[in-house]
Amino acid sequence: MSRWAAWVLGLTCALPVAGSALPGREGTLEPADPHETVVPDLSTRVRALEQSGIVLRGAAAWDAALITEVEAGLSALPPAMRRPPGGPLELVVHPESAPLGLGDGTPTRPDWTEGRARFHLYAYAPSDERRATLRTARLTDVEAERLWRRRAVVHAVVQRWDDARAWSDTPTWRRLSGWQKPFERPLVWKEEARIHYAGAYSRALGQRGASLDLVTFAEELLVPVESVRDDALPVDDRVRCQEFSKARALAELVEHAGLGRLPPRGECPAFEAWAELDALSHFEVLLVASTGRQPESLFGHLMLRPVWREGAVPRGPGFERVVQLVALTGLESRGLGYVVKGMTGGYDTAFLTGTLGDLSHEALELEQRFIRRFRLRLTRGEEARMLERVWELERRGYMGYYFFTDNCASALLFLLNGALEDGRKVRAPGTLWVLPTATLDALARVEVVGKEGGAGPLLEYVPDTLESTGDRAVRSHAAREEALSALAARVGAAEHARLRELHERLQSPEPHVRHAAYDALPAAVSSALDSASTEARATARERLHAYVAHSVRVERAAVDRAEAERLRIERERLLAVKVPVAGAAEAGVRERQRIFESEDALQRRLAVLDRTTLLKDALAAAPRRPPTPEELRALVRADRTEAAFTRATEVQGALNDGVLAEVDPVAFLGED
Repeated sequence: MSRWAAWVLGLTCALPVAGSALPGREGTLEPADPHETVVPDLSTRVRALEQSGIVLRGAAAWDAALITEVEAGLSALPPAMRRPPGGPLELVVHPESAPLGLGDGTPTRPDWTEGRARFHLYAYAPSDERRATLRTARLTDVEAERLWRRRAVVHAVVQRWDDARAWSDTPTWRRLSGWQKPFERPLVWKEEARIHYAGAYSRALGQRGASLDLVTFAEELLVPVESVRDDALPVDDRVRCQEFSKARALAELVEHAGLGRLPPRGECPAFEAWAELDALSHFEVLLVASTGRQPESLFGHLMLRPVWREGAVPRGPGFERVVQLVALTGLESRGLGYVVKGMTGGYDTAFLTGTLGDLSHEALELEQRFIRRFRLRLTRGEEARMLERVWELERRGYMGYYFFTDNCASALLFLLNGALEDGRKVRAPGTLWVLPTATLDALARVEVVGKEGGAGPLLEYVPDTLESTGDRAVRSHAAREEALSALAARVGAAEHARLRELHERLQSPEPHVRHAAYDALPAAVSSALDSASTEARATARERLHAYVAHSVRVERAAVDRAEAERLRIERERLLAVKVPVAGAAEAGVRERQRIFESEDALQRRLAVLDRTTLLKDALAAAPRRPPTPEELRALVRADRTEAAFTRATEVQGALNDGVLAEVDPVAFLGED
């Protein structure tokens, strides 16, 4: 092929000539009269491009459509960025087609040659790359071609600037996707990012390295879909409302280089409604106590909790949000293969926004683990960035899970380091071993100045542990023993003996025995209260109220343990069938990623993220083997335990509405 043939552009449609936004050009250009030659006008525009360092030669210099899109691409950049460093940048156009009209870096479809001197364009062809075309699906082929021609110009110019200023080599950029250089960590042999999900990058090319990540993101941010057609994408799905951290990082890098400012973000209704930034109080780190029931929980588990001030509409504690940093293991068997996959990156770490109610049910009730609280001392700007990071990472933050190094603790540091200001960074407490408790120590050793202005540690302990129902039951058992003893001097001897006899039955390991004792409790309480003297009646009523309340708390722990045992048995019965079920790890990850692809659709659908709910949903319809005799006995006991708890709450309600109605429940809770 001759040199001239290589410059032929495969565009066949004539586009109107828009006004140029290049430096030094003023006014607009009217469409050329068909009877007049356009050569002088085009040549003037080509010379203006050359003054900005962009070279078009041969057939490309005579193509009005191409010149228009090159001008539009340059106008998307701040004026000081439009002249790329490194000398003239020649755009070479080939007649062969390529996806998106761009090269792929191969010898047959090069993107750059002669170093960074020549950038190659091709005839536009649609691409089957899902991420690159996800936001462009509503554009026509003509509109898509215009979009990618403009993005090609931005790509080439920003790549030159990144080569000159090394923006992609700064912590500001690298920390957002977790880019790691060769040997920066053990077993890292080449540059790679911790986030491996393709949806976290503007297109597949961005996964090859930090520089291409920055350059392809600049394409999408500076030439968004709505710049070609305003109604092509809902507001909340636009890149400016999805990639807050990358957009801010790029804007800061450009501004600090003295090259101008990028356009402001604008409104993002879905995020702003979710974030409630004006009502945000602070962030907490939650440490769920360790347990030997699950291999992944041997050293505890960390989570993040945004805390909002109470607004005009009350929000119950169970509906407060909690960010879980978990491995998505699905319904896989907890055998040796499960452990091996957890140690070798066989699962994905994801950021799940659930509710405090879901967390309490899973950790405090089913798993019987207490939760300690720690407050993060962040500036107001860092708190806003934390909310943005949670929003982004919940949608695109999938990373390999490695039990010892890339776990909930390292995921928390990854999230936090992407939000800290002024170059601050919290280093992992180890290289080959990152423990949750050691991570808390690392956070507490960092001295910061918070939004209140005072200096102190980044992490502060909050002396208000969330206790498990088992821990509460232990405390309640001692409290009801105390209440029962106190009643001895206030009620009749026979009535107290009757309470003692029921008390022994309420401690039986057999749920049907406890059920029968609760049946007899209302009459025993009424008789005991009637036997009290007038002077002792108020105190006796309070002690009887406390005894009943604490008995129900003890029963609550029993029913929680029974439910956990029932779920364990049902899970084993399901997995023993060895047939595919909804909830497998890989399928669950793909389904979750699909749900979060469209913000517009997501806002109309409640995504089920609670792992216990997912398990129950899978159990509802999945085939399973018959229970073994031992399992059947456990399931029957679980049903009877639930029945005993139900009866206990019915008795408590009846007594509180009846003979114990004069007791102030708020005062009781306050004393407790």
